[in-house]
Amino acid sequence: MTISVYPEIVAGPPRPSLVVQPGLLLPGMERYHVPGGGAVLIDIEAGDHVTVRNLEGGQACELVAFDAAGRADPGMLGTRSNSDASGLKALLVDGDESLQKFRLGLARRKLELGRVEAVRFFDGATAAGVEERFVVSRPGSLVVAAPGAPMSVDSQDTTTPLVVMVKRAKVRAVS
Repeated sequence: MTISVYPEIVAGPPRPSLVVQPGLLLPGMERYHVPGGGAVLIDIEAGDHVTVRNLEGGQACELVAFDAAGRADPGMLGTRSNSDASGLKALLVDGDESLQKFRLGLARRKLELGRVEAVRFFDGATAAGVEERFVVSRPGSLVVAAPGAPMSVDSQDTTTPLVVMVKRAKVRAVS
């Protein structure tokens, strides 16, 4: 059997496909990358939807929500505390230079981690791609941490990244 219709062939090297707008997100959507063994600080408003995705699986996550007065309150996320943020505190005690900007953000907002209540979810058995969703009830700040110890040479327990997507209740004007 022969094929009688062939696609038109263009001479020369292959042409790359065009990327029109890289990393395009819908208006009101924000993406934050939390490296394994790292943390991010995000300003949040009432009505924002926060989704935390465990990209590679097996990575714990700790959330600490602070209200506008600087008090930790997991109720802002519609959930209860189940942790004292020990993983986040261990990251900060470790003195890693990559967390310097994070430390400055905490200091600028006058947020104290001494006796905070946190929400801890995901663990070593969490599958890749699993998500947790929260709706913010009051304005404040949100700390998202991907805690973990340095990987042991005889095990496969490395820290892996998390992705946080924030869908804003009110779209911020770009200035």
